[in-house]
Amino acid sequence: MIRPTWWCTCDDVCDLRRPEFAELAQLLRGDGFDAQVDLRVSRDHPMERRIDREPYSHDPHLRVAMAGRTITSVGLVVRRPA
Repeated sequence: MIRPTWWCTCDDVCDLRRPEFAELAQLLRGDGFDAQVDLRVSRDHPMERRIDREPYSHDPHLRVAMAGRTITSVGLVVRRPA
């Protein structure tokens, strides 16, 4: 496996940009996995426009302010080879 150019620095958070998600999916596919990435980010619902800030409320939130950036959730589906 190729060493990725991104790295996870926080306890449970990996701050990946679009190109890094594409690289992750490519690495997984190269290892025989089926990897689907959904980078669509909607702002149609009020909850999708709200940005939670520290100390985080732990109410449902899709976007958080962290390390000077606004981070959101995306979808990554990985299926192992049969």
